[in-house]
Amino acid sequence: MTPNHLAARGDHAGLWDWNLATNRVHFSPRWAAMVGVDERSIGNAPEEWLTRVHPDDAPELRRRLEEFLAAGPSEFDCPHRLRHADGTYRWMSCHGVVVRAEGGEAVRVMGCHADVTAERVSDASTGLPNRLLFMDHLARALGRARRNPAHHFAVLLIDLGRSLPHDDAASPPSADPLLTAAARRLETALRDGGGGAAICRDHMVARLRGDEFAMLLDGLADVGDARFAGDRVLEALLAPFMVDGGEVFLSSSVGVAVSATGYATPEAVVRDADTALHRARLLGGARAEAFDTATLRSAQHAVQLDTNFMGALGRGEFVLHYQPVVSLGTHRVAGFEALVRWRDPMRGIIPPSEFIPIAEKTGFIVELGRWGLREACRQVAAWRASQPAVGDVWVSVNLSSPHLRHPALIGDVTQALAEAGLPARNLVVELTESVAMQNPAAVKSLLMQLRVMGVRVALDDFGTGQSSLAYLHQFPADKLKLDRSFVSDVESRSDVRDIVGAVTGLAHQLGLEVIAEGVETDGQLNHMRSLGCEYVQGYYFSRPVGHERAAELLQSGFPARADVAPAAAPPGADVSVPEGPAMARNVRAALRTRALYVAASVVLIVSLAGWLTRDGGNPAAPVAAVPREAAVRGESASSPPTGAPAAAPAAAPTPIPAAPRTTATSGTFAIQVAHKHTLRDCRGRLNVTARGLAYVPEKAEDRAKDGFVLPFGQFTSSVSDDELTVRSSEKTYRFKVADTVGKDRARTRLAEFDKRLKAAEPGRPSK
Repeated sequence: MTPNHLAARGDHAGLWDWNLATNRVHFSPRWAAMVGVDERSIGNAPEEWLTRVHPDDAPELRRRLEEFLAAGPSEFDCPHRLRHADGTYRWMSCHGVVVRAEGGEAVRVMGCHADVTAERVSDASTGLPNRLLFMDHLARALGRARRNPAHHFAVLLIDLGRSLPHDDAASPPSADPLLTAAARRLETALRDGGGGAAICRDHMVARLRGDEFAMLLDGLADVGDARFAGDRVLEALLAPFMVDGGEVFLSSSVGVAVSATGYATPEAVVRDADTALHRARLLGGARAEAFDTATLRSAQHAVQLDTNFMGALGRGEFVLHYQPVVSLGTHRVAGFEALVRWRDPMRGIIPPSEFIPIAEKTGFIVELGRWGLREACRQVAAWRASQPAVGDVWVSVNLSSPHLRHPALIGDVTQALAEAGLPARNLVVELTESVAMQNPAAVKSLLMQLRVMGVRVALDDFGTGQSSLAYLHQFPADKLKLDRSFVSDVESRSDVRDIVGAVTGLAHQLGLEVIAEGVETDGQLNHMRSLGCEYVQGYYFSRPVGHERAAELLQSGFPARADVAPAAAPPGADVSVPEGPAMARNVRAALRTRALYVAASVVLIVSLAGWLTRDGGNPAAPVAAVPREAAVRGESASSPPTGAPAAAPAAAPTPIPAAPRTTATSGTFAIQVAHKHTLRDCRGRLNVTARGLAYVPEKAEDRAKDGFVLPFGQFTSSVSDDELTVRSSEKTYRFKVADTVGKDRARTRLAEFDKRLKAAEPGRPSK
């Protein structure tokens, strides 16, 4: 670069000329404007430049200048940040050339600065700020929190939940429409309220790398609002995306860190948010987790597991257990579900909920699934050889999302069947709705290839995913497994029985057999039988057992109980496995009844919408506690059998899909309130009922996701100032009086409501 080249940059760059003999620098008017000062007020000392350099960049700049002036090259280039008069830092490119005397001594340096902030701090794929700018804004938020203890901020670290490499290199902007669509949703969520934070310059969302985003909520009224913000962001990302004409579902996770924890550096905040995000992934994804010390201990434990995990398969530490699938017609074992367990020599049995997420994260789930597939086929072949009378017994293995996408899957299945000498019809592959809906077209094609081989297909966890009945007819399945959340409520809720009966009837019209998971009581067994299920699986009959005990159950079956009703197939149901011409007849029958089940699907989906969104209005939140996206699942998520200690039920609110009658049962009391949300407010009616506390939003579109019922004994309530706070084990809700009244009057109304609420609780002594 020559002085003429520098002069040519004068239109868009700030020039400077440094006379080393006098140690005076002349700054052009453009340079002064770039740092936000008037040219008449700027001096001629080098400190006008050097004192404005960001503290993190200053040592490197001074070192480079000293080398350059001593005996370095004739040109130098050292980008750095300069402080603007408004207190912000701008990224600058810095180019310079040196003029030397005959002896080689530097006598003059000419250079220029150009503002490259936009290039340095934006992400090319999404147009969002990048990690560099995010950390700069976070540092400023941290400084404000240090100066003012009442100033709160939070960082939300967001992972979209796809198996993509975390690569800092940005891809072309048009390469990933899903990534861009997710970025727009996050911007909308921030714009619509941003977690209740006051409007602030450093309130922002950024893309850090790969599928990872970050949100800074600066100026929170309450640190508790950060958790609500995480839930709302999650809700936005779990709704389906339209990409290339089809729906795509994500399994996003959110990690939250708040300023109240106390931090010295921005890196520490992001580190703790990442720890919370890792915890959310370990718990199955599709959830938000906030950082605390327990989270840190859990993350450290996960790191240790990760260290031991890779060699465990080679050391023979993984084994398969088998949970029987029982025919309701004969009470004999029709098949088994293969479940993987890790027997660590130091720690004993490690729960699958701990190691399956690690296997998925590291990609080892494919190798683990391949091993489980071979082992399950080998074991069933051994049972068939030793007990010829059970030749039709099948074994089901679960396909994880990574294994389903692996190009060698068909080859793995073919090889496993060939090595074991097992007929293809004795193998059932299971996949969950959420896995199937990640790429419905590709999944359908893959399942068709398996069906052509003779392998049977089961759609698992039906009712907990996004598709429900709307996509059931698209997948070439043989079996439908009703999720245990249906079974657990079938005795106490007539609407659940109606739904199960209708789903079972439609499944039969499509030629599918129905398996009910999680059966634990006589009552549940009777209802499943009367509603037309062919098979049941659960602790009522057996826990997952080793291969020797499984062989015994296969031979003996289970005795029929005198108090259990005999089997009764529903009218027109064919409980046998459809094969050959029978299968063709079922397919033709399904096509003839297409209009019937599509119409019924619409009705049922409306009914399911309220019931299936039990977890805080999040339709994608898993009901079971054990992750189910494993090549071979590690543990049945059924609760303990009758007589075993039961875990305390989570106080998850039950949403209200429709407005209740205004004239409630005797003894009720209601008040019009504004429900304080993280990203917005909504209005509705708060009711004291005979069962507990119910909230019904005014707007119909808000009822399914925001309405709830909390039973007595599963929440606490209190009034502070003019706000009613209700806390369950899962969430905290805040309400204000909807009418515009004085603070004292609002407090009186809420106090009266809280008094009525406490008085209505059964077993509470009256005052």
